[in-house]
Amino acid sequence: MSHLKRIAIAMDMDMPYSHHQSVFVGAMRYAEQHASWECVIDEFPGLRSRTRSERFQHYDGIIARVSPEINRRAKRMGIPTVNVWYGSPVRSVPTVFTDPVKVGTMAAEHLLDRGFRRLYAIFPPDYSFRSDAYAAFESLADEASAECEAVHLPAGDYDDAKYYIELEKRLEKHLDQIVPPTAYFVCGVSVSRLLIALCQGRGLHVPSDVAVINEYEALEIIDKPTPALTYLDMNHERVGFEAAAMLDRMIDGQDVQPRPFLIPPKGVVAQESTDFYAVQDDVVSAALRLISGNLRKPLSVEIIADGIGVSARSLQLRFSAALGRGVAQEVRRLRVASVKRMLHDPDHSIEEIARQSGLGSADTLCKIFRREVGVAPTAYRKTILGEM
Repeated sequence: MSHLKRIAIAMDMDMPYSHHQSVFVGAMRYAEQHASWECVIDEFPGLRSRTRSERFQHYDGIIARVSPEINRRAKRMGIPTVNVWYGSPVRSVPTVFTDPVKVGTMAAEHLLDRGFRRLYAIFPPDYSFRSDAYAAFESLADEASAECEAVHLPAGDYDDAKYYIELEKRLEKHLDQIVPPTAYFVCGVSVSRLLIALCQGRGLHVPSDVAVINEYEALEIIDKPTPALTYLDMNHERVGFEAAAMLDRMIDGQDVQPRPFLIPPKGVVAQESTDFYAVQDDVVSAALRLISGNLRKPLSVEIIADGIGVSARSLQLRFSAALGRGVAQEVRRLRVASVKRMLHDPDHSIEEIARQSGLGSADTLCKIFRREVGVAPTAYRKTILGEM
């Protein structure tokens, strides 16, 4: 019979952050698949262990948002530890978290794909994950020759009235200077909701004047009130699962280096707050809406032009002027983007994705996807989802 491995989970579970709970769920999923694991929620593993009940005295491993205090206690007691906190000041233990570069890149891609060329990122100061995500966001915006600027939140806590009033004033002052259409990548669903409320108070429409993508899901207030917020699925359950798998290897004596193991986010969950194509040409905007809503159907230049009441030649010229690419190229790009989104769902077969994206067959999908993305769709899916 294998030795029972007792694991302490220290993830600030009492904090009102859905990503803490999601990481915990992922770790529990690993534990459920391994009968030798027993997990105990203990926010202070090793603290005064001799004076605590027997259940909280001994652990074989720790999964934690590792603070210096937890790290010191774990080292003193010789307990293998895995960190799941990107902003942890502790760099001497193995770590697992969502890749901030891919987070920033996906957010920028989503907004640029919708034609926005004035981008802002709103995030708190001195927080490494958001800073790294913004650097990637800004880099991709620069590559696309789009304007990009950071809007730093004031330092403080949301439960402080003075902070909240300062936050409101700062956003109001910022909104005095913007020229719609403008798009935002925002850290924090409360900030996203405040930004939208302030925009609506000024008569700015979301998403045609101001589009908003939130950094991560907070499902309780993502969908209500309207507009529903677009957000990034940060794959936090995967973070918890991989952290548990890494800890299991460490307990078994494998050498695991103290460097970050980065998990790619699943992708953007597009909702009402970015459901708009920000191009100045009304004809091109109408064509993009028609294309987006009919990807499963045949979409030649003539069909699209007829659908919006212009000539095929005029449509081609206006597409080139507005987007720098032709109609067929844009249809192909949007279909590949649709394929990428569907590949995040393991329940979608390649054949089904080919039909829903308008690419017809799995063979055609694989050929076009490999040419446009550089890898086969199955390899792309494996990179995003892996095995859990």
